[in-house]
Amino acid sequence: MILKIVRILILIEILFLSLSNCTEDVEGIDGPLLSEEYPGDVGMENDSAVIWMENFEANSISDMLSRYEDYKNPDGMYFDGNTPAMSSGSRSLAMVAGGNQEDATDFYKNFGSDGYDEWYIRWYVKYQPNAEYHHTGVWFGGYWEPLNWPYPRAGTRPNGDDLFSIAVEPVFPGTLDFYNYWMKMHSWAEPPSSYWGNSLIHHSAAAYSDEWICIEVYFKVNPSLDSEDGAELTLWINDELIVNFTETTGLGYWVADKFCTEDSDLPSCTNYPPDEGKEMIPLDLQVRIIEELKLNYLWPQNYTTEDEQTTVWVDDIVIATGRIGCLR
Repeated sequence: MILKIVRILILIEILFLSLSNCTEDVEGIDGPLLSEEYPGDVGMENDSAVIWMENFEANSISDMLSRYEDYKNPDGMYFDGNTPAMSSGSRSLAMVAGGNQEDATDFYKNFGSDGYDEWYIRWYVKYQPNAEYHHTGVWFGGYWEPLNWPYPRAGTRPNGDDLFSIAVEPVFPGTLDFYNYWMKMHSWAEPPSSYWGNSLIHHSAAAYSDEWICIEVYFKVNPSLDSEDGAELTLWINDELIVNFTETTGLGYWVADKFCTEDSDLPSCTNYPPDEGKEMIPLDLQVRIIEELKLNYLWPQNYTTEDEQTTVWVDDIVIATGRIGCLR
């Protein structure tokens, strides 16, 4: 009987060690959350892991914008009492564009030349139902040299010594996706000519409605300047892991300028299945060939080319060096 109990205890210990090792393997994805330590994000701004926070609790729009190097159409911004559940704040920021407003309403933060090799960024967003958006979401990335204003250079592929950008926004009807520019992006044309932001997910798990959504992205620039080795891009929506791109995960195939993962389930990919036996490849995340090019800007925006006015609400933006997680 005693021997049987000892064997059971040994098995339990082995199982525990196995689980511990699994946790270590994915700590960057599923590690401790800052939001668990700071319910409602209260006091989180004092944590050494936090790079930047914006909760839109300033006394006025002008006070809020004074924290940023550039902005457009402050008349299209207002504080709204509609906030995400669990938020400790009393208001969010509404950004209005199109119609009788300017086409672009945005604000921009430059984090300087030191920059960051990696960070986590979390924000809450709520979209107007049935609105036609062009570029409406949160963009971030790096410029070398750092700029005090956004300069996306649409239609042009970066060189690896100038810029890269990462965005999560409505790309397909009712669905969010990445819209990224980097030195290894693909063109929609054959032979390659103009380059427009590449979408990378194509999955119904990234659907949005008119409810608040919690979005978190992790990005790490390639440490090796000669390849994508060590780079990583991860997306969570409402704390659910949507995709993790590394050299060995998030494998898929290209359809022109669209990267389709193996589990993509939207027509943009399912209508163009890979040839039988086609090898699934990693998304090449090399964004730089010089060490100076790092993460150094934040750019939330609502930009529309439609005649109809559109509104997007954002709140509780946090940038940190560790996992943030949705509000607790």
